[in-house]
Amino acid sequence: MKIPKTTFTTAVQVEAEYICYLAKSISVGFYSNSGYAVLPYAVSKNFQVSHFPDLDLSASFWREIIKSKNNDYGMGFPKKAVEEVVEKLEKHASIKQKEIDKITRVWQKRQSAFYSAVNDFLGAKSVVFKIESIEILLTPFGTAGSIYPKPASRGFVLNLTQRIDMPADMIGKTILIALHKIKTNLDGTAGNFDWFIKQNNVEYLLDYTIFRKILPEISRQGITNSAHSTKIISDSEAYLERLGFPSLPIIKAVDQKIIVRDKDITELFTPKERSLLVALLSNPGKLITFDEAAEAIWKDNVDFKFSLYALAKTVENIRRKIKNLGIYKEIIRTHRGKGYVFG
Repeated sequence: MKIPKTTFTTAVQVEAEYICYLAKSISVGFYSNSGYAVLPYAVSKNFQVSHFPDLDLSASFWREIIKSKNNDYGMGFPKKAVEEVVEKLEKHASIKQKEIDKITRVWQKRQSAFYSAVNDFLGAKSVVFKIESIEILLTPFGTAGSIYPKPASRGFVLNLTQRIDMPADMIGKTILIALHKIKTNLDGTAGNFDWFIKQNNVEYLLDYTIFRKILPEISRQGITNSAHSTKIISDSEAYLERLGFPSLPIIKAVDQKIIVRDKDITELFTPKERSLLVALLSNPGKLITFDEAAEAIWKDNVDFKFSLYALAKTVENIRRKIKNLGIYKEIIRTHRGKGYVFG
């Protein structure tokens, strides 16, 4: 029976890459859309919390993260962004050795029975043989666990994370998710449809099969997805807003005026920008077609003034000014060939 070589790490460079991944997940709205709370502090043994450290990251950092096309842990993020996190992390306390020892000791005891069940019960021996090695980042940050099966010369190297407050059995769950992804070739990018299929299939294994006995501390009977308290919800919304990715709109139109955090910022925009932005803000979630956007800008002169290029530049200027206000979330989305949507 093959048991892939497994190593544990607390290296700052690896942790910095992981924090960049968490930042990317925040920037694309994954946590907000999936029921996770994002907090600057830890909530022990809560699956539905992502602990994102309050590192006072720069606007430049967030620009690099937003521009990056990488959206999965282990894919690599912009060098400048990673370097900034490394520098900021040096001020944070490191994990205690006894916490590391406990997780490694428990997993070493579990893995023989775990891989035996993977081989015999799941019939996934061929998938296990594709795993060249496993590297597990032990960290106080992030979600309960993350995974990226990185293609290698003869198969895959699994890059895992394990939040230090979670039981060692979480490692088994994360590996099952990776095996499912490799076996089925589902995309599994966090938050998409395949991701939810993968999660639900693994939850079933943990709750109703032999894996419930092998990994008793991670089944829904052993540890639950805790419902968020009012405080957690409030703290998460405030933190996301402070980071520049509010889960609730903080920019609105009131009597043709543009308001952010109860402050009138109308004068920051040109008359054309103002007219279009008010139209978008007044119709959250509704598609504003190119024709409707043009009418908002040029009104009675639309037939003479209309230009897709000029319209696109107006939207670009609005987005830039909104980001300069510290709102990094992409709140004006382009629907190719159709128009724009706020929200």
